[in-house]
Amino acid sequence: MKSKSNPFQMMLVFLALACLPGGLQAQDKGEIGVFAGGVKMFLDEAIAPHIGGNVLLSVRRRIMIGPEIYLAPGDRFRRVNVVGRFEYSLYDKGALRPYVVAAGGFFRELDKQIDYVHYEELYGGGLGLKIRIKRLELVSEAMLGNNELPRLSFGARFAF
Repeated sequence: MKSKSNPFQMMLVFLALACLPGGLQAQDKGEIGVFAGGVKMFLDEAIAPHIGGNVLLSVRRRIMIGPEIYLAPGDRFRRVNVVGRFEYSLYDKGALRPYVVAAGGFFRELDKQIDYVHYEELYGGGLGLKIRIKRLELVSEAMLGNNELPRLSFGARFAF
């Protein structure tokens, strides 16, 4: 019997390999964080809460990349998103640090009414603001994407 892999599993493997030691040139800096907020997955659905986390590693002085996983349990749909993030800090000194973000990956969605699961690509971009207090960062972010209309997040990150 031949085993089939789905896009969700392939994305998890890709993100794990991308973050292994030695995969990046400058691993002396990074951020790990959690976030929560609201996302509108469909125009005719209410805003659903979401919660997740990310690990970002510094590639260059203002560029960070890494995986992000978040859950969005809606009234009808339950979604698990796995994406790769790219962040570019517009300014990296001082307490206020604005940035732009781009993300792409896959999501797994369960339609609870008909017990149907499907996978689909996910990509988008947006703006964010970090407020840095020593190594703690308070983060707010707004993103638009092909399957999120929009996603607003608030969270905290620890810079290492």
